[in-house]
Amino acid sequence: MSRVPASTVTIGVCVYNGEAHIEKCLRSLANQTVRAPIVVVDDGSTDATSVIAKGILDPRIDTLMRLPGNQGLARGRNLVLSKANTEVISFIDADGEAHEKWVEETEFFFRTSAPRVAVMASLVRFSRNPRVVNGLGGMTAVNGLSIDHLIGLPFTQGDQVWAVPTAHASKPKLVNYAMGNGLCVRKSAWSLAGGFDETTPNYFDDVAFCLKLRRIGFETVANPRAHLLHYYGHSSESNTIMKAIVLERSRITCLIRLWPRKLAVAAVRAEWRYLKFVEFPRKLIILRCWLGTLFGLLGLIRDRRQLQSEYGPMIDFPDEFFVSLDEVLDASKRPLNSDGACSVPLVDRATDNCLGYLRINSGGWPTGINDDEAACCSEWVEVPQVCSFDVEPFQQGVKIVFEVADGGAVIYSQDSDGQLEELAKLPPHSKTSFEFRSRPHTLSRLLLATRSTCRLMLRAGENE
Repeated sequence: MSRVPASTVTIGVCVYNGEAHIEKCLRSLANQTVRAPIVVVDDGSTDATSVIAKGILDPRIDTLMRLPGNQGLARGRNLVLSKANTEVISFIDADGEAHEKWVEETEFFFRTSAPRVAVMASLVRFSRNPRVVNGLGGMTAVNGLSIDHLIGLPFTQGDQVWAVPTAHASKPKLVNYAMGNGLCVRKSAWSLAGGFDETTPNYFDDVAFCLKLRRIGFETVANPRAHLLHYYGHSSESNTIMKAIVLERSRITCLIRLWPRKLAVAAVRAEWRYLKFVEFPRKLIILRCWLGTLFGLLGLIRDRRQLQSEYGPMIDFPDEFFVSLDEVLDASKRPLNSDGACSVPLVDRATDNCLGYLRINSGGWPTGINDDEAACCSEWVEVPQVCSFDVEPFQQGVKIVFEVADGGAVIYSQDSDGQLEELAKLPPHSKTSFEFRSRPHTLSRLLLATRSTCRLMLRAGENE
């Protein structure tokens, strides 16, 4: 029997009907540079998830737990933590794939971090477009509205999928919460917090857990050296209305249970601004959730008092803990699809107004972009050999300049019916541009095909 290297980390995989991706997930965990024990909780799957998992797991160190029915993600995570014999537990979703050094980087992170750092957020990127960030921790506004940090923005170094990131961060960063996919936690902190709240639905349990830990004195830190890929869209709720209701109800519940009283006025003001920002259907959902919460207000107040009796005076969120509501809302407006398409915001330097977004739909994300460049996009960037650019969101005053290397290129337009028209042929080492003073009504997309590298520059307004 071969010796399995010991690890200070246990990996938890909570899964429901994940047969499409569970094999790839578990093989990435089995091939870690430091082999950690794996605990798979099958939350009442009706497909072949357990059969696939059993065929991959090593019974000497791994565990497969089958629940009789679907009991929720928080319940599964608590079972993993109660089963684990290590101080650190790392969670990955069944539609995630871990870099071979994920466990090694996690061990190093906790070994070198202060005890108050209870949670590590992994860098999660889209599997179909790994140069685009799915999330690196998360950020929260004062009314509890949350979004994954850097979602939809570029994060790459060269063409390597697993390169050490340099564009946005290379060092750990304090964040508000960790995404459940890639959340790593100290078992001692989990125990002090009373575990994941099993009454919180799947979509907000990670946020509520990390914010609760913050109020009892712990921190969540994002570690961009610990990588995961996410097969985005597999675990998403198909009923988006129901998902919105669950998210808003959970956010409001978290506000009442955890927020310090001194933030009440700021939270109400932010909530009012949020209501004015969202479209009418979302307004109805938010108002419905607030009304429903009022009927259960006594229970929530009782929960709040119980927390205070267990932990004594809870620690206030520190100054500048929350990001502005505008920052969360701006991030939520980035066009994104299940392929992990990412977007470049086009900002007029003179007025600081966003003119629209350029979305690169396939082939990866260009190199050499950082926060400042992404805010104005007047720099040359590399683009893939075959890609498309959505122009539908553009307003007036946007100019796109293409430059091609030695292979030449062809640029097409595509209308709303999908019909293609050749706009230009670029000979080697040539340049052309397209200016959108006012976008033709039928123009939907530009497509580029080249045999070599092409560069792209975006210019906005009068600053050409």
